[in-house]
Amino acid sequence: MSRTHVLPANEKTLRTGVVDRSHPPVLTVESGDTVDLATGTCWGDVVRPGMTMADVLRESAAWSGVGPHDLTGPIAVAGAAPGDALKVEVLGLTLREHAFNLDLPGHMGYGLLPEDFRDGHMRHYRLDLEEMSVELGAGLTVPLAPFPGFLGTAPAAAGPHSSVPPGGHGGNLDLKELVTGSSLYLPVWTEGALLYAGDIHAAQGNGEVNLTALEASASSLRLRLTLIPDAAIRAPRAETPAHLITMGFGATLDEAARMATRDMIVVAGDCLGIPASDAYALCSMTMDLAVTQTANGAVGVHAMLPKHLAGTPSPETLVGRKGR
Repeated sequence: MSRTHVLPANEKTLRTGVVDRSHPPVLTVESGDTVDLATGTCWGDVVRPGMTMADVLRESAAWSGVGPHDLTGPIAVAGAAPGDALKVEVLGLTLREHAFNLDLPGHMGYGLLPEDFRDGHMRHYRLDLEEMSVELGAGLTVPLAPFPGFLGTAPAAAGPHSSVPPGGHGGNLDLKELVTGSSLYLPVWTEGALLYAGDIHAAQGNGEVNLTALEASASSLRLRLTLIPDAAIRAPRAETPAHLITMGFGATLDEAARMATRDMIVVAGDCLGIPASDAYALCSMTMDLAVTQTANGAVGVHAMLPKHLAGTPSPETLVGRKGR
């Protein structure tokens, strides 16, 4: 019988800025269990209303060489082994009230347009959790659409890895489609899978152009973790009620777009039983490419195929099977 585990965010459960296959798990669950976890903000959960740009630069310097993200985990799934896949279902997300947006001084080279914005800015917001909206100023109110920006297994390579660049382990995907009701499929690269979660975004546009989204934290992020043995995926895939999603990462958007498209050709071919050339044509006629983010060094592009075209694929179909 599946269980629900509660995992708080504290000095024992948070890792800041680094993922590593050698980190001991803070929790071990069975396949099919749900984890109700809390998350922090950044740099050891220090971001609070009133934090200034000088405070940000001090914290950034203190944590030089690693990412800013406070990650809850890692969470081990019993029996997970390299070559499996982990299905992560987002069952619910409850935000805390405080959120912020940050763009660093232009000379630091972050964001899409650092040369246009020389001065850094730290903006604080109070989220209206009843109306699920936020006032950005001057009477401008936008709806919230919260999702975890970071969901990733431990990487394949040994040693510490910055939390900033996404990759074959998932990680800092910043994929705005991963709201409640969606699922993410991640390759397993090490025993136990070792899932990290965090970087909650209350709202984000595709691109995340000024470096950050509406950055927040969660009092409750509810994830169901299900192991799929003997999978063929080597990069994250996702599923929403309306779309199948593949992802690409690279030094350029062209490189990332090619990766996402190649993977969607495989997904479409597996779901429909058609040759790659026909899947390529289908993608050209029905698939949308979107810029996931431009802020994380390895830029991201995701491909979205309307789910109704693929019927109702099983999780096993979506991750492929070895030896097919």
